[in-house]
Amino acid sequence: MRLSRRDLLRGLAGAAGLASAGVVSCVGRRPAGPTGAIVGGAHARGHRVRDGFRPVPESWRDVTVAVIQEIAPHVKKGACLMDITSIKRAPLEAMLAAAPEGVDVVATHPMFGPHGFDFDRQKVVLCKGRGDAAFARVKKLYESFGAETIDASAEEHDAQMALIQVLVHEKTMVLGSVLERLKADLGRSLQFASPIYRTELAMIGRMFSQRAELYADILTVNPDAPRLSHVFEQEAAHFARSVAMSDRDAVVKRFRQVADYMKEFATWAKKQSDAILDDLVRHG
Repeated sequence: MRLSRRDLLRGLAGAAGLASAGVVSCVGRRPAGPTGAIVGGAHARGHRVRDGFRPVPESWRDVTVAVIQEIAPHVKKGACLMDITSIKRAPLEAMLAAAPEGVDVVATHPMFGPHGFDFDRQKVVLCKGRGDAAFARVKKLYESFGAETIDASAEEHDAQMALIQVLVHEKTMVLGSVLERLKADLGRSLQFASPIYRTELAMIGRMFSQRAELYADILTVNPDAPRLSHVFEQEAAHFARSVAMSDRDAVVKRFRQVADYMKEFATWAKKQSDAILDDLVRHG
């Protein structure tokens, strides 16, 4: 039986709930589980969140911590407070600081967007905060819905997100920005496109079909982002100089350095991407 993400959120409660800026009070320990309720110092805020209210983009950076600080003191002993956000250090620290003793804390990050139906083979990162029993229950619940859970510290999670989200999305955003500056005829370009170029264009277009605020947050909120962005800028400048000077040897040298670093990963990546491209050619 396929279970939806809405089913999972129902299951996450045995409990009291708030979902604002990704904060949920959940996982009570009574076997049957109480019905959900909105908790917090400002009851009206909880209802605005439930009904679809979102803060203005400029406040998204701070709203998660602000909501945690408002809600956490009201979570009852024996419950678990968890967030569902893409940055872990600040929310986890805030939950641990604001939640009363006797309230367990788990930080979570589902690694997928809203387009799918269920959790089958989707990845969810879990960061332990306080309480082994609640952590085990949250982990088991996600896995019972088919998700693959990954245990990590908040520090490791944020560092990995800087690689997986910040670096990759910044690259994609730069490519889209270049295409816009060139006013490239993308429809005509697709007629010339090999499968891999077509896939690359599709991923660029996919990003720019979504909300600017989402990607702005990804690029600017992660504390590790500036360092990685700086390295990205340096490497792009290196290749730009080589191209400008027609320095073929510099390109070959750097390419071989990276290929040597990747080695076994590159072999796996070639097989993986070949399978994807073969499927794209067969099915369009």
